Amino acid sequence: RALQERYPDVGLALGLHPQKADQFGPELAHSLLLALREFGAIAVGETGFDFSRSQPGFNEQEHAFRVQLEIASSEGLPTIIHQRDAADALIAELDRWPNLAPIVLHSFDGTDRLADWALERGCFVGIGGLATRPRSEELRRLLSRMPVDRLLLETDAPYLPPPGADRRNTPSNLAVIAGLLAPLWSLTEDELCRTTTANA
Repeated sequence: RALQERYPDVGLALGLHPQKADQFGPELAHSLLLALREFGAIAVGETGFDFSRSQPGFNEQEHAFRVQLEIASSEGLPTIIHQRDAADALIAELDRWPNLAPIVLHSFDGTDRLADWALERGCFVGIGGLATRPRSEELRRLLSRMPVDRLLLETDAPYLPPPGADRRNTPSNLAVIAGLLAPLWSLTEDELCRTTTANA
């Protein structure tokens, strides 16, 4: 509530990250729904699948994800999706929900199949510091296929800073990230910033 009062023009997204899926249950689901309504949240998430660790297990993640998708669907809210090492499971689950409001693939780090699916489904794609890393040539190739009207510039703060930045990522790095990634779409830094702001 304090953040909302301090930043009244900033939209709020509420959800349970898949790495916390073992904490999800009926009481938390009800609290999430009430909080979304009380705070006028603009999206559910981030939610999804994360198979980079062995726990929580698939069944727990699937249950938490499905309930949050049900909430997003019933409230008509976009869903912010986290996926890590889980592209195929994510596609399979989201294909069960063809009528969701817009989907945001947060901090996109997917496969060719997920990129194809995102294009077909019209997803928004989060681009950030991960794609600026020297080893991310394949990710940049996938991102360059995404239409500019579907891009969202993000930091994933405090994680994934661009090269040369402090270890703790902050929103002040958005200009650096935009400058490094804009050439993928033959845009200037300013053009990418304006476009992603309009998309958001």
